[in-house]
Amino acid sequence: MFAAAILAGASASAAEIRLENADFEAEVNARGRVPGWMFTQHSGTPAYELKIDDERATKGNRSIRMKRTAEQVYGMIAQRVPGNAYIGQTVEASASIRTEDVGQQGWVLVMSFLDHGDVLWQERTAPLTGTSGWQRVKLRGKVPMRTSDIEVGFLLLDGGTGWADEVTLASLDETNRTDPSAEKGDGNVTASKRGKASDSSKRD
Repeated sequence: MFAAAILAGASASAAEIRLENADFEAEVNARGRVPGWMFTQHSGTPAYELKIDDERATKGNRSIRMKRTAEQVYGMIAQRVPGNAYIGQTVEASASIRTEDVGQQGWVLVMSFLDHGDVLWQERTAPLTGTSGWQRVKLRGKVPMRTSDIEVGFLLLDGGTGWADEVTLASLDETNRTDPSAEKGDGNVTASKRGKASDSSKRD
């Protein structure tokens, strides 16, 4: 279920898929929300503190910080982009992450392939636990048939605090961009070595 964390950056031949506020430098809006990103938790009473951190960053002045304040299964910050045009291609997500007092379930970078909200497939980095400095991690996955959106984000699956910065998403097969009409196939999900997402990745 977990993909290995890799310290190298994205391939030099990758074609960027634009994310909004990928470096978390934008000011929070009037409702206290982080532009471009949405937050969710498993259920129940709010159990996480989500803030822009202007004291810790890998590039620029800010990063995002998530702290669990009460017992809960998971908290997640994520962003979705249209994925139909990338069906059949290999895409890569990367980010810089760090932790403080995070339990064994960890803080992970996650990339999900969605069919209008339903998770078709998901990739996660190995959990970063304990207290650690900034580490660069990345994920790769092949975009399955029926993908309407690609979601990139971070899951806090245990107690503690996780940070993230400098998020990127790119296609490694830009020269072979899929014709959106190719989605009108037999409807089968492309085979992968990972697996369907666990319940912790789905919206409540």
